Amino acid sequence: MKITKSTIILIACIVAAAGISAACLLPAAKAPAAAEPPAAAAVAADGQGEPEAPGAKDAAIAQTGQSKETAASATLLNAAIDNAVKLSAKDYTAESFAALSKALEEAKAAAANTDATQPQIDKARDALLAAIGVLAPAKAASGSAAATGTETGTETGAWEESQSGAEAPVSANAPAATLSIDADTYGAGTILSARAVSFNEGDTVFAVLVRETRANGIHMEFTGATSNAYIDGIANIYEFDGGELSGWMYSVNGWYPNYGCSKYTLKDGDVIKWRYTCDLGADIGGSGVTQG
Repeated sequence: MKITKSTIILIACIVAAAGISAACLLPAAKAPAAAEPPAAAAVAADGQGEPEAPGAKDAAIAQTGQSKETAASATLLNAAIDNAVKLSAKDYTAESFAALSKALEEAKAAAANTDATQPQIDKARDALLAAIGVLAPAKAASGSAAATGTETGTETGAWEESQSGAEAPVSANAPAATLSIDADTYGAGTILSARAVSFNEGDTVFAVLVRETRANGIHMEFTGATSNAYIDGIANIYEFDGGELSGWMYSVNGWYPNYGCSKYTLKDGDVIKWRYTCDLGADIGGSGVTQG
């Protein structure tokens, strides 16, 4: 049967007369979708709180009483402590090692003190590094290489330093160079701050190193003779202490020579830097250069 508009109207009238709601015969309309809550409200509903305000982390650091600079100093202090605890009393004189032990205990106390200020931390680190730097090696046994000086020597040993020029007195009006020593890459900082040092004509980088470490009470150890000395350690920081690519390197006027320090003859005004590398020179601008 064909349903016309008139038929629909007739059916509606019949339904109305019977008391049946017309809404029951019509498809239900879709309810409007509920509005989604804003992202911030959703975060709050999840119990996560509001997004962190800019600078909140810095504020948290400030509340601990330790600034970024103080934290950096503490890291360097801990590195110095780690270096010190590796040293053995049997390798050094009792007096020098006792001084180190005292400085080490004070450094550990400063490191454990969460209220320590940056100056206090730096002071403890400097004292510890100074104690390490002046450790006096125990005397080598008679007949050993260090005692005879034929293969190995130390700045306190019985090596024939007169041949290196280190024992010759510096003449008046002698030429001068600038010398500095650091182990920043190892966390040990400055060992000898930059200073003017006089030298005799013909002196080598090695001769100046021997003379100045002795004059300033800094431990220095080398291998080899006058013509091919190799620097094993300075301030009790040795080759390989910082990894398989670590050791001492020197530069003159910003250039890292590819030969030993006993072969480099100095000129007036030269700037000598001894630096410790942990990456075969790549970390101090001397990549690919021979160490020592």
